[in-house]
Amino acid sequence: MNRRHLLLACASASLLTACVTAPIRPELTETPTLYSGRFSISFPKEGLTQREQGGFEWKIQSALAPKTAEPEKAMQLSLLNPLGSIVAIIAYDPKASVDKRASFTSPLQTDYAPTLNVLMQRTLGWRLPLTELLPWLETTEPRSQPEEWAITVVSRFDGGRPKLITAYNPALSLSVRLVFEQ
Repeated sequence: MNRRHLLLACASASLLTACVTAPIRPELTETPTLYSGRFSISFPKEGLTQREQGGFEWKIQSALAPKTAEPEKAMQLSLLNPLGSIVAIIAYDPKASVDKRASFTSPLQTDYAPTLNVLMQRTLGWRLPLTELLPWLETTEPRSQPEEWAITVVSRFDGGRPKLITAYNPALSLSVRLVFEQ
């Protein structure tokens, strides 16, 4: 194989890899609100309590849903290992085709679903309440709790943004803790 064929093969392989692993990146038409911090999740597995922890960067913005004038939230949540490297990206784009609005991308796979709830159930085996957490990121708490979850803003920064949010699902013995940076 000559040098030109080798370069062409490498370029093709790079493009193919990029297509397979590229997550949905919602079109950000305005500056998104950025939340960052640390997370921990405790859940039962094989009779023992398992714990996972790391960091997160959560970009959220309003977007218009296709064929409607109602705003929906476009978002991208990057999950980081304890050393700060991205291990997964969860994204939601209300403008994407119905079957690919939500995506989960890790180094090993990319998966698509019509909603974040379906995606989280399929990826994790249980439903992480990302959609239900969005209203709790505002400066005032919602009046009602989401189904199956007890969400609490434990503390807030002076400006009203959450500092610590906990979410607990008693049916699954699953708890999530989000500690936000200023």
